[in-house]
Amino acid sequence: MSDNSQDFSRDDLISHLEQFQDGLKDSLSNRSTQLKALVGGASSLAMLSSFFLGRKSGKKRGSRSNSETVK
Repeated sequence: MSDNSQDFSRDDLISHLEQFQDGLKDSLSNRSTQLKALVGGASSLAMLSSFFLGRKSGKKRGSRSNSETVK
């Protein structure tokens, strides 16, 4: 071994791994929150668009049925 190599104790290694794990958990938690918000927004948009598209086609059908009952 060379003289420049550093010896790490078991406690040093454990503390570094715990710090790495905490940082990783924080970044994944932030991304998870963002992903949940994105999915919620997309599903809300899909529900609203399907509602308004359904209303529009429902009005077309309603006008035909009203004209048929008047005749």
